Amino acid sequence: MVKEVLEAKVDQLARVVNRGLKSVNETMNKGFEAVAEDMTELKSDISEIKKDVVELKNNTSETGDRLIVMEREFGAMHRDIDALSEAVQGMKGYAKEIDELRSRVVTMEKKLATLRK
Repeated sequence: MVKEVLEAKVDQLARVVNRGLKSVNETMNKGFEAVAEDMTELKSDISEIKKDVVELKNNTSETGDRLIVMEREFGAMHRDIDALSEAVQGMKGYAKEIDELRSRVVTMEKKLATLRK
């Protein structure tokens, strides 16, 4: 009878331990599944970030090309202003306007320089 009672207690304890292990195993599996889902989401986010970086590089390159064109145009403006200055040399009233044009071009060049940084 003592043996039967002990066997019953051991069986009961074994069932409790098995339930506990099953619960721990299920929790761990759910945790691993959650980690796997998080990893998948992170990979997707990283992929999107890579696409954004490539797009940004392309836009930066296009902007750089536009800035180069603008620099060339400023050079042409300086030459045109110098030619205009020579053409109207000695005529009253034009020197101030030409100086203002030069000043405006220099201001635009400074703004362009800040964009390049």
